[in-house]
Amino acid sequence: MRETIKAFPCTSGIYKITSPTGRDIGEANSLKERCAYYLHPERIKLQRAIYNSLIKHSVELHQIEVIELCEKKDLFERERYWQEFYNSVDKGLNCFLTNTQFKKKKLSMETRSIMREKALGDKNAFYGKKHTQESLLKISLS
Repeated sequence: MRETIKAFPCTSGIYKITSPTGRDIGEANSLKERCAYYLHPERIKLQRAIYNSLIKHSVELHQIEVIELCEKKDLFERERYWQEFYNSVDKGLNCFLTNTQFKKKKLSMETRSIMREKALGDKNAFYGKKHTQESLLKISLS
């Protein structure tokens, strides 16, 4: 994967990472710069699925390729197209379908369940707390 990324252009476009078990679609203003982050998984801990795959299978067992070069203004539309084409949320490593001008962001079932779990009970940051009268007034005014 390291040698492949070195050959990437510094232009904007869409890339695909294929893990031993699935695939991930992404967009970048600079393909070379963005894809270099995947060589160091600790930089992408917030991308839960791809991070876990890189740690579990190692960086070198993943393949990365540019699937389309496009203008920066078209990145989200093109990324969404490729995410749907490869079904990368249900059968890949994307946690959601990218939000575009014409289509809403769509979360994977796994991401939804993780968010739901974090919102319930003592895992909720507001669990056991109450708003003050002052904060309730601010909420009602807004």
